[in-house]
Amino acid sequence: MFRIVTIFALVGLVSGCRPGPTDAGACTPVCNSDKTGCGALGSNLTALGALHAAAPLAQSILGTTPRWVGVFEGLEITRQGQPSQVPDQVSVLGQQTNLYVAGWVFKYCAGMNDVVFGAGPPTSSAQQGCQDTNCAAVADTAEPAVDSAAAIATAFPGDPAATLYNVELAPAANQGKRFWAITQRPSGPTVKVDADTGAIVP
Repeated sequence: MFRIVTIFALVGLVSGCRPGPTDAGACTPVCNSDKTGCGALGSNLTALGALHAAAPLAQSILGTTPRWVGVFEGLEITRQGQPSQVPDQVSVLGQQTNLYVAGWVFKYCAGMNDVVFGAGPPTSSAQQGCQDTNCAAVADTAEPAVDSAAAIATAFPGDPAATLYNVELAPAANQGKRFWAITQRPSGPTVKVDADTGAIVP
C-alpha cells in the first residue's frame, strides 16, 4: 500500500479525495508535506503519456534516476484514454460547484523517497514522501505495451463517445498478473485487458 490517499476518490489501492494543489504548477513538492501543483505534467494525457512526461520531473524531484512502482489508478477516463476535462457539478450549501476528480495517479521512487503524481485537470499535482519507502524492495516493472486508449477500445468497443471509465493496473494486487481493469462509470461492468497483448482476460 503506498501513499496516494489524498489524491483521488478510488476504492482499493487509492482512496480519499482530491483537493486542489497548493500552487499553480512549480512541481517542487516538499518532503512529507501537501501536494503541490505540477503544471509541467499535462492534465490531458493517456496513462503512458503521463508516465513518460513525469519521469524527468521525478528525477529532478528525487535527485536520481527514479523507478516506477508499477501501478496506475485512473478515474473518469474518456474513451481516448485521457482524464475527462469536464468537472462534476456538486451542490455545496445550495450552490453549484465544479469539482474536478478525473485523472491518473501513479508513483515513482528512489532510495527511501517517493513522489506521487496526479495527472488531471485543472492542474496536475505532485506529492513527495521522504524516508517512507524502500525503493530497493520494489521490483523493476516494465511499462505496459498497451496504453489506456487501446485497452478501453478493446474492453468496450461499442460504447458511446461520452462514456467514462475507472481504470486500474495493479499487478502486485493480482498475483503478478498484468491487466488493465476497466469499469464503466458510474457502476457498469468491469472488463480485463492484458496489458502486454491487448487480449481480453477471461
